[in-house]
Amino acid sequence: MIYWVFYDWLYNRYEGSGSYLVKALNVFQYVTFRTAYATVTALLISLIFGRRVIQLLRGLNIGQQIREEGPQAHMAKRGTPTMGGLLVIGSVIISTLLWAKLSSLYVWIVMLATLLFGTIGFLDDYRKMALQRSLGLTGKQKLLGQTLIAIGVWTALYFTSVSVGAPPMFRELRDASGLATKLKDARDPLSEYLMSQLSPETQKMLRAYDGASPLPEADQRRLVDELNGLLRGPSLYDEQRFSQVRLSDEAKRFVALNPKGDDLIRLNRVLLEEAYPAEIAKNTKYSWNVNIPFFKATADQNPLTSISYIGPYLYLVFILVVLVGSSNAVNLTDGLDGLAISVTFVAMAALTAFTYITSDFRFAGYLGLVHRPEAAELTVFCGAMAGASLGFLWYNAPPAEVFMGDVGSLAIGGAIGTIAVLTKQEFMLLMVGGVFVLEILSVMIQVSVFKLTKNPKTGIGRRIFKMTPLHHHFEIQWEPRFGQRTVEPKVVFRFLILAILFALLSLSTLKLR
Repeated sequence: MIYWVFYDWLYNRYEGSGSYLVKALNVFQYVTFRTAYATVTALLISLIFGRRVIQLLRGLNIGQQIREEGPQAHMAKRGTPTMGGLLVIGSVIISTLLWAKLSSLYVWIVMLATLLFGTIGFLDDYRKMALQRSLGLTGKQKLLGQTLIAIGVWTALYFTSVSVGAPPMFRELRDASGLATKLKDARDPLSEYLMSQLSPETQKMLRAYDGASPLPEADQRRLVDELNGLLRGPSLYDEQRFSQVRLSDEAKRFVALNPKGDDLIRLNRVLLEEAYPAEIAKNTKYSWNVNIPFFKATADQNPLTSISYIGPYLYLVFILVVLVGSSNAVNLTDGLDGLAISVTFVAMAALTAFTYITSDFRFAGYLGLVHRPEAAELTVFCGAMAGASLGFLWYNAPPAEVFMGDVGSLAIGGAIGTIAVLTKQEFMLLMVGGVFVLEILSVMIQVSVFKLTKNPKTGIGRRIFKMTPLHHHFEIQWEPRFGQRTVEPKVVFRFLILAILFALLSLSTLKLR
């Protein structure tokens, strides 16, 4: 909304006025600027309205129910206001609506996924309150809801992917003025060739272009239409013509296939994207390749040349595992005051960096990552989530004044998983959210070992941990050493340190390809 008002409406309308105030509005186009202020906005909303939300929850008698089989020290927390995750969700959504470019499909996908995962958590928390017990929805009910949301995310990606619809023609250019200037000057063989293939009217228009003012929209449309005509064939590739262009290995493999039909259109587009990276944005449709850290070749998104392309239907299973796993992992981590939300802040801060780098063609190309230009606005959402996490931590730090509840933990986990899918950082999520992974793995190991070693007569099996999730194991393990009052903050801060180490480790791998 703010982007539309200050940049799309005010700046673009009055940029020729010469006013310094209008020129200053140009800053609103930069995603880094809007991400910073989305973070601050979400933080302030959480801090300003946090006390009122706590009072409202207390007034409605929405208190936490404690598991009888859990650590006995937690019984003192019974009745503490819960469902505080509504504050996190509200802060993130409001801040994103204010600062993100709302024409981005990915922004709407992640916001809707967050709200839907939060709805499952809300129903779970409400059922706990209504029945006055620690168990709300059944595991099967939660799993069904999470699965349906994951299928919904996949469906949105499927119907906007390269697998459906027309070939990837140009709709707009990243820098039409810059491309017009290069074609006009024709200082390299490819630009000279492209200029010669354009219609006499377009050539006349480009020769008359001064290069200083923005290219008029009508001329931009004409240039795009004629470039689309060139995409249809024949192949633009010629060794001499591309002598000054450094093609990627993926593009070279694509050229060697000598494609026809729609694949020829894709090849020509790839060639122009790599020849003019600053002027032509890459195809923004979703690709069904699995991006594996440390292996640069897996960043190739072309189904004809990629070694990690698995297709949309197998990728559905992959998305199900990521989204269901991440939402449940955060839910399991939410067991100590400040633990889940502090780890969330660290993970979202790292994901903010990954999302921005993935969306920038210079960084993505240099680091060998899958370039997702349409993911740029997700950086704003990630920043908002980081800010909201800090704001909620103000009230959730030990001793907690409010708990996030399942409405918060499931929404946050779903948001993290959706971001990973949209930016194609699913495997990197294992490292970014390392603490969440350890928590859910501890539960899986405990349950599996118990069932495998269960005595049919006694019903007793072997336990690897004193209690799961993992934070309860250390809470019980360290209680004799630190005492009941201080053991919980010890576990929280040590897990937070571990989360920071995981985040730093994930960022350090960016150049390891």
